[in-house]
Amino acid sequence: MYYHLTSNHALKSLLFKDNEDRLFFVNRLAMLAILLNVRIYAYCLMDNHIHLLVEGDEEVIRLFFTKLRREYSQYLSQKYGDNACISEFLPEMKVITSRFYFQSAVAYILRNPLKAGISCPYSYAWSSSWIYFRQQFWGKNEKTVKEIGTVNVRHMLHTRGRVLDNLTFCDGIISPRHWVLYSKVERLFGTSCDLFKAVSKWNMENEMESYLFDKEICTYPDSYLMNVINGYCGDFGVDSVSSLDTLAFRKLISRLGRQYGSPRKQIARLTGADDDTIVRFS
Repeated sequence: MYYHLTSNHALKSLLFKDNEDRLFFVNRLAMLAILLNVRIYAYCLMDNHIHLLVEGDEEVIRLFFTKLRREYSQYLSQKYGDNACISEFLPEMKVITSRFYFQSAVAYILRNPLKAGISCPYSYAWSSSWIYFRQQFWGKNEKTVKEIGTVNVRHMLHTRGRVLDNLTFCDGIISPRHWVLYSKVERLFGTSCDLFKAVSKWNMENEMESYLFDKEICTYPDSYLMNVINGYCGDFGVDSVSSLDTLAFRKLISRLGRQYGSPRKQIARLTGADDDTIVRFS
């Protein structure tokens, strides 16, 4: 089962005061995900809350959050002598019910820094946005435990326990290849441009809540498909569906029906195709 896991948005005190806090949290997140086999597709750390898109058994995911909460509480106590914010650091879980919901949840999670006016998602270091479509870049910076040194790795991870020899690190973070299922996100969005468009789309505070959490819509909205259509037309050097040649037009109908599961009425509304064409090619 897939879940959008987030913590209390109403937390008034800071959950993370500096990048050292964020680095500890991300690495602890990675270590527990590996240990408990919780599959993470997207994550984002904000100043006073977090977002995760995870897959796994509900009980295991709740155990995962409990351990994460406890270990971060211990870290805060040791560093600041104060872990009061942890009392409000509580999980909220939403079941993800469709492919569209999954894609939209990824986009919504990664859009948080942009919505808060902090950073463009791709340049934000504390979310999974820096991972997608750029393995050739982060992969070059990876270092093994042997290269860093076991003592240094233990210090970096704030642990006295055994460190797995096969771990690699990228800029101090446990390499995403060990704990982020980035390839599925890449397959779902197709290109980094498509991902960025989806991230930019969620431009209202309550848009995802109203469209996904409450109504649990399982089909793509017109606005999303129009972006798909406009991109498709651009690939053929035209600015509208009416300018596509017959073969390209039929392929567009097929893509809307088979890849995106659009109903006939929606295809007709967006493309102007007649019912016979839609039945034949969708």
